[in-house]
Parts: sequence; structure tokens; C-alpha cells
Amino acid sequence: MPKSSITPQVRRLGRFTVAGGLNTIIGTLAIFSLQALTSNPKLSNFIGYVIGGIAGYFIHARYTFSASFSKRSFAIFGCVAVISFLVNQLVLSYALRFFTALTAQALAVLSYAFASYVLQSRLAFPDDSKKASDHAKLNQLR
Repeated sequence: MPKSSITPQVRRLGRFTVAGGLNTIIGTLAIFSLQALTSNPKLSNFIGYVIGGIAGYFIHARYTFSASFSKRSFAIFGCVAVISFLVNQLVLSYALRFFTALTAQALAVLSYAFASYVLQSRLAFPDDSKKASDHAKLNQLR
């Protein structure tokens, strides 16, 4: 049976994309449902993002990174979301100087996704097998 030419990193990036899409659907449905129930767009948006954020943690922990749940990774995940949003806002502000609003929004969304993936994979859900391999290589050098 031929071995797959898809690397684990590419496979994980694909899972990240699928999980992000599912998370977007969950958050958006929460926002729209709350909007219909409360007629308060700001409250609906805030609560919807909280629901989406919590769902995102559990989806990414299990499906994207095959990690176990912990208070530590949940807290780091929240910090990553805030940092990624700040990157998004910086890119949006800068891009609006040079591009149309839709193009600037697209660039900002991509910057959020990139920052979120990199930071989640390195901080919230680091690959323990890679860390173990790195430690083994370091011990060999000693």
C-alpha cells in the first residue's frame, strides 16, 4: 500500500481549516439566534463570540491537535485568540490605506488565521512528540 505523500503538518493545517469553518458556523449561529431572541446586536455578538471561542477550544484541542483538555491550554488558547485579533486589527488598519475595504478585510482574516494557527500549534497545543524528539537530540549532543 503506497504511503501518503501528505505530511503531518499539512494534514494538521487541513484539520485546522475544517475546524475553523465549523467554529465559524457555531459562532455565527449563536450570534444570529441570540439576535433573534434579544434584539440586542452588541450583546448577541459578544455572547456569540464567547460561545464560538469555547467551542473553538474544544474542536481544535481534539480534532486539530489531538490534545487533551487542560486549564492551562484553555487559558493560552484565550490569549492566542486575543493576540490574533490584535494582529487582525493591525493588518486591517494598515491594509485599508492601500486596498478596498473587502480586500483589506480578506487580508485581516488571513492574518488572524495565520497567527492563530502558528500560536496555537506552538503555545496552546505544542506537539509533545516533537518536544520529546528535540529533547532526545539535545541529550545526544551532550
